[in-house]
Amino acid sequence: MTTTTNLSEFGNRERAIVIELMTAWNNGGLPSDFEEKGVQIMMNTASGNVFLTNDEYQVAMIYDEKLESYYTRRGLTITL
Repeated sequence: MTTTTNLSEFGNRERAIVIELMTAWNNGGLPSDFEEKGVQIMMNTASGNVFLTNDEYQVAMIYDEKLESYYTRRGLTITL
């Protein structure tokens, strides 16, 4: 998996998702289990997924206009 935080590598679609992420954070805050230290925007260049991550490698993604924690475990993906 290749990821980037360099916004110049984001396309129009991905930058639009950044706006959604920031708006959701502004309006509803981060998920309750998401640490606030070192939060940054990241994109998976293979999938085009854009998400927030932090110093703990947690992931928050937009779902239904709000941020939710995103978990993976050996091929199983769980969103809460």
